[in-house]
Amino acid sequence: MWAEEDSPCYIEACLKSYEEPINGKIYAMYHGTTVNAAKSIIKNGFSQSNDGMLGRGVYVSRDKEKAKRYPLDKPHESVVLKLRVNVGKVKKIDRQRHPLQKTWHDQGYDTAWVPPGCGMVPSGLEEDCVWDPRRIKVVDVIIAPEAENLIAIVPEQPTDGKIYIMFHGTTVNAAISIIENGFSQSNDGMLGRGVYVSRDIEKAKRYPLDKPHESVVLKLRVNVGKVKKIDRQRHPLQKTWHDQGYDTAWVPPGCGMVPSGLEEDCVWDPRRIKVVDVVIAPALCLPLLKFKATKDWTYLRPDETCVLQPYPLCATLIIVPSLRFKGTSSRTSNQTMWAEENSPYFIEACLESYEQPTDGKIYIMFHGTTAAAAASIVQNGFTQSNDGMLGRGVYVSRDIEKAKRYPLNNSHDNVVLKLRVNVGRVKKIDRQGHPLQKTWHDHRYDTAWVPPGCGMVSSGLEEDCVWDPNRIKVVDIIIPPKIQPQEPTRGRTYTMYHGTHLKVAKAIVRSGFNPSNDGLLGKGVYVSRNIDKAKCYPQNANDSDKVIFKLRVRVGKVKKIDCDNHPLQKTWSQHGYNTAWVPPHSNITAIKTGREEDCVWDPKRITIVDVGFCQDPNMKKELRRMIRRQRDSHSGKSCKICKKDMKATHPKLECWECKKLICPYLDKHRCRRQDGHNGHH
Repeated sequence: MWAEEDSPCYIEACLKSYEEPINGKIYAMYHGTTVNAAKSIIKNGFSQSNDGMLGRGVYVSRDKEKAKRYPLDKPHESVVLKLRVNVGKVKKIDRQRHPLQKTWHDQGYDTAWVPPGCGMVPSGLEEDCVWDPRRIKVVDVIIAPEAENLIAIVPEQPTDGKIYIMFHGTTVNAAISIIENGFSQSNDGMLGRGVYVSRDIEKAKRYPLDKPHESVVLKLRVNVGKVKKIDRQRHPLQKTWHDQGYDTAWVPPGCGMVPSGLEEDCVWDPRRIKVVDVVIAPALCLPLLKFKATKDWTYLRPDETCVLQPYPLCATLIIVPSLRFKGTSSRTSNQTMWAEENSPYFIEACLESYEQPTDGKIYIMFHGTTAAAAASIVQNGFTQSNDGMLGRGVYVSRDIEKAKRYPLNNSHDNVVLKLRVNVGRVKKIDRQGHPLQKTWHDHRYDTAWVPPGCGMVSSGLEEDCVWDPNRIKVVDIIIPPKIQPQEPTRGRTYTMYHGTHLKVAKAIVRSGFNPSNDGLLGKGVYVSRNIDKAKCYPQNANDSDKVIFKLRVRVGKVKKIDCDNHPLQKTWSQHGYNTAWVPPHSNITAIKTGREEDCVWDPKRITIVDVGFCQDPNMKKELRRMIRRQRDSHSGKSCKICKKDMKATHPKLECWECKKLICPYLDKHRCRRQDGHNGHH
């Protein structure tokens, strides 16, 4: 039931309450109840309600506002539990007296879903009823009376062999050393030798004890191996747990071992730990920022794009506090402006770019600029632009793609700042020549908002102009990963994607790709570096029937086809080219999306490396298993010189000019001739 959750890359699905849940998926949901009931649920699990609007079951909601309304008669005792729910097979109940309103489980359904605004619930909010309580896990307590320490009850003992997100606090220099060389064991400590980490970021934030201004918190993935719980001082295995065959010692929260009462782990083998991010660091610590910039984000797409973006637009599974920047807090003279943020339950708003911002709310936005300007902004805050499309103000956007375009004439120096913006009173400006286009602030508006696709911005992306710089806080610095060159470089290997039907996915993994007989670019295998392009295929298929493969493609010699009736549009392979490339926004009328496309003549140039998208979790797991087996079976069976599969013997010869070893199957060998001139043969 929880196989999806077992993936080391698992992150909770971010699904709007009006979107229908997908069968078999795991979603974050909420349940409101009393303190005593919450304690019982955390300790013993949920029990079914005897009856209700949807009959027997456990009533939960993806909408936190719905959960916050309970218990109806004791609002002062309200506790909201955050859950993970495997919904199983889902039935939509969208009207009173639905024929399956209370009998959906008798028809083989696991969850009944009431969409918002359908008239079933007086509040108009979304609701779910889950038949089997075992489909629900409590993962956090997000609202509770201050006197109740419910959060300490939630953490479970790490399961043997599982991979967990943990944190480690240290100094800048130590963090750089760890990133470059890996962890080293501490010589001693409360639990003896090992690497000390914690699943609780608050614990990591306390270190280094003597240099809080230099604090760096590393986000880790830890394979815990075999775990021993050490829950009291003078435990017989307190420092000898590894001698008994354990890989990790775990100190549960609130057991009296740690003065702060927070959870702690000690991992014996540093190789069990992988650094995956820097979540807290001093402002403009460039070595650490470079680490954030060089991460490979490609594995994060596409089926969890709301959460799994390199720069999340909404709250993630683990909500980490933002970087603490010098000079930021001193600029916030109006404390009431940030009252929402000061709440212990504040979560950054997840708002799509086409949704109108609500007056007075705090939103995540982005600003693109140069490294030097970013340093000044972090140190001194924003200043107004003197003029622009919306007049004076600070120009920002909720769409990171907009921010990544700046500075326009210096893209290699691009830095994106992640911001929190209190929008105040908002005015929508959705057309050129709007009467308030540059005078909105004179009418007491704090922010002007240009919705996407309204014709105001040439790119069609969303934009905001904030009058008062004090309404903006920098919370993170993002150096975007290096973007692949627009035109593929000859001989390079690129990450690309291919969309296909679920029915043929196994055959492709097992036997490789077969070239299409014809198409826009003639015969070949059609792929794209743009995953959204791959998601369009197969055409007219439901998402549940689609699979997207992540590929590694050796492009060889590339021909650009950028217009209709190009002389080599379908004959490029006959002229010695290995790949045809259609650039984005080309003049080819057949490509309506404007997205990049590639056609590879020889399927052997393509290697499947992962499954990027598949809604069926069991099929996704099976395909990944097959890909691993294929990769393992081919390891060591390719020629080290020409990199091609060794289906026949590859004799190694010596070049008669440069004396370098060559293979007869090489497409081309370049050497330095004895007379000093470059040549090839």
